[in-house]
Parts: sequence; structure tokens; C-alpha cells
Amino acid sequence: MTDKELKKLRKSELLELLLYFRKEIDSLKSENERLKRELENHSISNDVLKIVTETNSLVKSMTDKNEMGVK
Repeated sequence: MTDKELKKLRKSELLELLLYFRKEIDSLKSENERLKRELENHSISNDVLKIVTETNSLVKSMTDKNEMGVK
């Protein structure tokens, strides 16, 4: 919408636009917060996965060393 078109709008129409944009902003803020939480959870999940992977590697390494010692 151009500036010229905006200037021709009545007060009630401008208020409707303002309300629409306020709702849109609120919706986008909510979505942004939800996505931030998802990203944080995903990040935590990746950290846990890395720890589990490292632990599995360590256990496998220790098991391999123990098997070599037994043989």
C-alpha cells in the first residue's frame, strides 16, 4: 500500500490495519519464542547425543583393551 493510499484511508480503516498488524506481531513473537525453545531443546539433545557417543567410544575402547589383556 502506497503512502497516497494510506492517506486516503479513514480513521476506522487505519485502526483496523493497526489491529491487524498488532495481531500479526503478537503471532510472530509467539512463533519466535516457540522456535527459540525448540532450538534450545535441539541443542541440548545434540549435547546429550555427543556425550552418549563419547561415552560409547570410551566403553568400547576400554572393552577392547580388556579383551586384549585377557587373550
